[in-house]
Amino acid sequence: MSRLPELVDAWAPQRILAVGGRTALARADAAGRLAARQVTWFSDFTPNPRLPEVLRGCALADAVRPDLILGIGGGSAMDVAKMVRGLPAEPAAAHEVLAGRRPPLSRAPLVLVPTTAGSGSEVTGFATVYVDGVKHSLDHPSTHAELSIVDSALTGSCPDDVTYAGALDALAHAVESTWSLRSTTPSRALAGAAMSALVAVLGRTPAPSLSASDREALSTAATTAGLAIDRTRTTAGHAFAYPLTARFGVRHGVACALSLVWLLPLTAERLGRDCQDPRGERFVRRRLDEIETTLAGAGGMAGVLARTGVSPWLADHGVTEAHLPGLVDAALGSGRATNGPVRLEPKVALHTLRARLRR
Repeated sequence: MSRLPELVDAWAPQRILAVGGRTALARADAAGRLAARQVTWFSDFTPNPRLPEVLRGCALADAVRPDLILGIGGGSAMDVAKMVRGLPAEPAAAHEVLAGRRPPLSRAPLVLVPTTAGSGSEVTGFATVYVDGVKHSLDHPSTHAELSIVDSALTGSCPDDVTYAGALDALAHAVESTWSLRSTTPSRALAGAAMSALVAVLGRTPAPSLSASDREALSTAATTAGLAIDRTRTTAGHAFAYPLTARFGVRHGVACALSLVWLLPLTAERLGRDCQDPRGERFVRRRLDEIETTLAGAGGMAGVLARTGVSPWLADHGVTEAHLPGLVDAALGSGRATNGPVRLEPKVALHTLRARLRR
């Protein structure tokens, strides 16, 4: 991070728009490092950002006309920076871009700096925004940053719950990328490396205080998993996680892990009759074996959650049986739900979720 001024100078920017939460910007000493430059700051957004918040940033970008956009923070901050670079400020036009009916803008070069280890947003070509409680994606090659600066020291002051939620998100990326219909040999190598590194830290009992080397391992693994999902996209684990976050406030990474607790065994059980991967059942079975072998030392996904102090039961997160049909409808309406190895039938998903409500 100490190289930020030097790296920014590659674009010789006269005006910089810095996007990030106030805590993250302070942690990175962005104001001090950019003191010699004309910087406009945008922090007026919340975690899991909503479209009106993002469009305020887009309007600010139109007013400032920056030569460089700098996103510093967790996944939400980096996603906002991506959308501030790419979305029109006018709502109808922004919806057209999100729907894929027109290409994004490219207001200025984009530099991203993660201060958490999890989302991998620093290396992906998509960003998430919520519209009336429903997740939408800006997904286009131009969404990639020109430069990412990954410095694990920036994660050092993250509270444990934030750190572990981020790591769980990265672990979900690695698992889902492994079984994605779009997986390739190189993407699976990235996902496998990330999964092993994450379990090595998350699988300890009890969960330790994290050392600097642990945080470096988590940062590297999160970026590696991000490179994997950039190639493959996520699957049903994320599709079921989004409504858990939007409706119950469950941290995104925790919601992903909660979904994989039941999706992993369900996928293994239904593979023989519902396989939809054109590479066949044997191919998918090898992928499931790889995932199971890596997670086994930590007691599976439920064991990983328990080690980070999180209940694997949905009722402990505010979900009741009455909520389940709405969760299933929202998840299976997402394109991510069709990117996995088995077809998910609503009745089967609903039955399985009921079994995960409480012990």
